[in-house]
Amino acid sequence: MAYLCTNNIVSDSESDFNVSNRSAYIAVFSNRRAYCSIVVVGNSGSDACFASHSGTNTIISFDDSTNTSVPVNTGSNTFNAFDDSADTCITFDTGADAFNAFDDSADTLITADDSTYTIFPINTGSNSFITADDSTDSSIPFNTGSDAFIAADDSTHACFPFNTGSDTFIAADYCADASFPVNIGSHTFFASNDILGSPTLPSFQTGLPTAASSGTNTPSVIGSGGSGSPVLSGTTESPAGTAESSQPVAAAPSVSPAPSAAAGGSSQPASGESSSSPAPDDGTGESSQPATQAATGPTVSPAPVAGSAESTQPSTLIEAAPTISPAPAALIGAPTSLPVFDSIDAFLVFALTDDESINVEGTAQNLAYKKVTESFPDLAVPGDEEEIRTIYALNTLFYATNGSSWRVRDGWTGPDPVCTPWYGVTCDDDGKVIQISLSENDLFGELPSEIRGLNSLGILDVSGNDLYGTIPSGISSLSLLQVLDYSNNFFNGTLPTEIGSLSSLIGFRANLNFHTGTLPSEIGRLTSLVSLEIEGNELSQQLPTSLGNLGALATLNLASNVFTGALPTEIGLLTSLKEMIIFENGFTAIPEEIGELGSLEIVRAYLNFFEGSPPTVLFSIPSLVELDLSENLLFGQIPSELLSSSTLKTLKLARNTFTGIALDGAADGVLEVLDLSSNSLFGPLPEQVGNMVSLQELVLFDNAISGELPENLGSLTGLRVLDMNTNQLTGPVQSAVLTKLQALEVLNLNLNFLTGPIPAELGEIVTLRELYLESNGLVGPLPNLAALTGLEILSLAGNVLGSTLGTDYTALTALKKLNLNGTGVTGPFPAELLSLPSIEVLILDDNLFSGSLPATGWETSPNLTEFRLSRNNITGTIPAEIATALSLETLHLSGNSALSGAIPLDFFTMFTLKDIAFDSTLLFGPLPPELGLLTNLERFNARACLFSGTIPLEFGSLTNLKYLNLGRNAPLTGLIPTELGQLTVLENLLLNENALTGPIPTQLGQITTVVEVQLGNNQLTGDVPEQICAVAADPSLLLDTLVVDCAVVCELETCCSECIEAA
Repeated sequence: MAYLCTNNIVSDSESDFNVSNRSAYIAVFSNRRAYCSIVVVGNSGSDACFASHSGTNTIISFDDSTNTSVPVNTGSNTFNAFDDSADTCITFDTGADAFNAFDDSADTLITADDSTYTIFPINTGSNSFITADDSTDSSIPFNTGSDAFIAADDSTHACFPFNTGSDTFIAADYCADASFPVNIGSHTFFASNDILGSPTLPSFQTGLPTAASSGTNTPSVIGSGGSGSPVLSGTTESPAGTAESSQPVAAAPSVSPAPSAAAGGSSQPASGESSSSPAPDDGTGESSQPATQAATGPTVSPAPVAGSAESTQPSTLIEAAPTISPAPAALIGAPTSLPVFDSIDAFLVFALTDDESINVEGTAQNLAYKKVTESFPDLAVPGDEEEIRTIYALNTLFYATNGSSWRVRDGWTGPDPVCTPWYGVTCDDDGKVIQISLSENDLFGELPSEIRGLNSLGILDVSGNDLYGTIPSGISSLSLLQVLDYSNNFFNGTLPTEIGSLSSLIGFRANLNFHTGTLPSEIGRLTSLVSLEIEGNELSQQLPTSLGNLGALATLNLASNVFTGALPTEIGLLTSLKEMIIFENGFTAIPEEIGELGSLEIVRAYLNFFEGSPPTVLFSIPSLVELDLSENLLFGQIPSELLSSSTLKTLKLARNTFTGIALDGAADGVLEVLDLSSNSLFGPLPEQVGNMVSLQELVLFDNAISGELPENLGSLTGLRVLDMNTNQLTGPVQSAVLTKLQALEVLNLNLNFLTGPIPAELGEIVTLRELYLESNGLVGPLPNLAALTGLEILSLAGNVLGSTLGTDYTALTALKKLNLNGTGVTGPFPAELLSLPSIEVLILDDNLFSGSLPATGWETSPNLTEFRLSRNNITGTIPAEIATALSLETLHLSGNSALSGAIPLDFFTMFTLKDIAFDSTLLFGPLPPELGLLTNLERFNARACLFSGTIPLEFGSLTNLKYLNLGRNAPLTGLIPTELGQLTVLENLLLNENALTGPIPTQLGQITTVVEVQLGNNQLTGDVPEQICAVAADPSLLLDTLVVDCAVVCELETCCSECIEAA
């Protein structure tokens, strides 16, 4: 009888091709490694359909390939579990492992690689049908499972016309491929213009090809009647090739219809016999193999080189990709026709927006669709799909991110073509969008999934905006993306695993967002990645070992997350790494393998939990330039190897517990920055420090270094910063040493035990910008430093200088901060200080300045932000002209017991004020309601003044107020305003020692930030409101001091901390 073979289902009539018909016959492929062709199963004649074979090999294996009597293996993988072997051509297994064409996910019939078997046309199970790479499998026209059907680039595969799975069907570019007419999965099927751009698919009315179909949409078989492999082609021409080939071509699989039963001669064996391999087509229609199969369908084999005359290798070698005939049209689950796009919205729903949002009025998708149709009326389908998709994707981005409020939006709001240009959009010569750069452009909203429609995009930079939500998974469709930067936004959720599909990615930056979870292992797939930066998120747990796959990585920035554990040993595989920035995490160990990183230059690993001595493996890195292990748990002696390194220029080991430093060999090093601050170093500074001739910054503050500065320190002629504050240095300020440091810019000797005068020779170091000598035992007079015209900060507080401030200080035109607190300076307040053009901070508390505040000079201090003159001998009133200091934030005049008068009305135009201190002065009068206008005010202290009257209701407008002290005034009278309950960040409320009356307002219980409430020595009545007691009783809140009159009912143990008896 004659047989027609389609999709390897063998039958004597086309009606049997429906795979739901359990009487259909099947032909079983041999194992791919065996050299046998299709075994033709007969009908219920004299031939046993399933001849006995009790071996343990799977289906047809090596030993079965030449055995014509064993078309099926009924061994350990029981094909026919019981007595099916006597039945007439049992097409399916009725045993425990139910063989089912629609669900073989649980079938143990095939224990290894299903990809070589053609008997499973459909897999709808949850398990991966192909355990490894499905891309070479020609036997699976459908996959509805959850696993990725095509692992890599399936653009050349003709055997997968449909994919209904959830994973991306095409990973790369298949714009010229006619074999993928439809994808009904959730991901974009067409990465480019696959809809009408292919000459082999001119319409969407073509159904699936069947065994009998033909024409330009149906691939043909090379040759006439021969056994050559089918190829995907619109004609019967073979591709150009060489004349001979000794190897089969490892070509992509292709689809061909079966030839008719009468088509030419055949070189295949006839029924009942077998050959070890099918003969390759020699172009003549003849074969040297025995003719054991007459007039049957083609075998499945790799295509030989077109035009070759011979082939010495079997045609079914595993290296070659298999081919398959197209699925029968009647196959269950296969669509019988493809959609016709008669409108733009239908196309967009199909290609990019697969929900209803395009039809919902006001959505970004709806607005973008209107923009396409209204601003570009000439665009239509079919024909303009590429441009429609691009314009739609861009406009969806525009509307989803509040485009009308973008800082710059040129081109986005008009009818101009995309490449005319639009702001931030770059196109290539073919008019395809290859770059979007919209950093710091006030984008606000969520990144839409339609961004995946820009399939030629190489750079996407939306950093420095206000974007939020999650990163859309569809971004994995951007297979050409090289740079993805969305740093400094508000994205949350986990890092999408789909990023691992962006195989072209070179730079990935997601700094300063709110990502949580772990660093996905899929990141290890980005083998082209050069820069990985995710600083400032909330990622946690251990790093994946797959990081070791990133052999091209040069910059790794994982700082300011909550990663834990040891760095993986695989980090030693990152041989291109130059920067490893991992500070502010919970890492505990550095592996020895880091010593293999011969290109590593920068390691910033401060604020972790590294413990013990510095890892010695770091000393062996030949290229290391900067090492920062500050704020860890390191201790012991700092090894000399670090100081003598021939490459290391910056070493920071601050805030550990090192007790000593070995300077042997330091002269051989090139160290420029050495920061050992906040350790436990003690004893004199070694003379050898002067051998570090390359040193530019020496930072040793907060240790126990004692004695005098070593004379050899003067050898560091390139030193710019010397910071030894908070140590135990003694003796005079050694001008003979310091004046040799003619490059010195910062000298900080605060909080030591230095004695004697401040040497005038310091005025010879003309490079000085900052000079700190606070809190020593230095004595006056004040030196003349007028030559330091570049000096910006001068801090001499806490010494006993006791002289007047000379006019030479007016020459310090670069001075920004002057701190003479507690130095005993005398004389009238020098108004010339207000005329210093750069002055920002004047701290002159606790001195002996006398006289009135100047009425002039304030207007010449536009940069003055802080003016402190408390506890001096200032007299007179507050001048109204002080209001012309337009940047003033801090004004302290407290403790000037002769300062009097009312607060001038001009004062209330100083909206920059944050901190006012008038306590212990003679200021009087009612508290002005206009104080409520100073809405930036955080502290107001008017204790022990002569203010009278009531507390203004307008104080309730000071919503930034944290400290309010009106205690012990003339006194203040009346009720406590209920409006004070609006001060929701208030921490200290002191109204004691006045004559306030009435009940305590319940509204004060709304202030949950309060720490101290002083209401004693007033005339208040009633009970302490339960709302306030609830705040006091709540252990999660901070109220620990609540003092009232004893006349007010208050439980001392559960609410009040003290009550005051009336005087």
